[in-house]
Amino acid sequence: RLGVSETRIFATGDGAESALLLAIAQPALVRAIVAVDVTGALPPSLLDLLPHIDSWVDNPGPGQLAQRTAAISAYGLDGIRAMWAGWKEAVRQIFAAGGNISLAEAGAIRCPVLILNGADDDLNTPAMSEALAAAIPQAELRLVPNTMQLVYDKDKSLRGFHELITE
Repeated sequence: RLGVSETRIFATGDGAESALLLAIAQPALVRAIVAVDVTGALPPSLLDLLPHIDSWVDNPGPGQLAQRTAAISAYGLDGIRAMWAGWKEAVRQIFAAGGNISLAEAGAIRCPVLILNGADDDLNTPAMSEALAAAIPQAELRLVPNTMQLVYDKDKSLRGFHELITE
């Protein structure tokens, strides 16, 4: 609709899952993807965390106050609560359908994909990351040492993160 004939996508988390799904649905459109914090399926351990995952909204811990303040400024407190409630319901529905997001169809992805995940991520485990990379014909996986999720936050200057992408 927008007249875009091809795209290269950089995305994180749920956005990275969407990028993989777009590459599956529209292979001629997507030329390359850098996907961060993605595994193509929901980890079973997420079910245990789901009831508490939005606790920072009403009970921010150390280091979460700035994130909470910015989110409230952008969306309002009711808006944040509604977003998290919607996300949690979507997660429940994905689990009810087996937990797959893009992993089962990842073999249809024809563009190069760079997957950047944390080597110490308890949710998007290295084994899950390796399974996704193995499923995509032109995938390269980089597990960032001493890092959980949000691999781009490891080096606040983003220099190390930028080097991974450009390499």
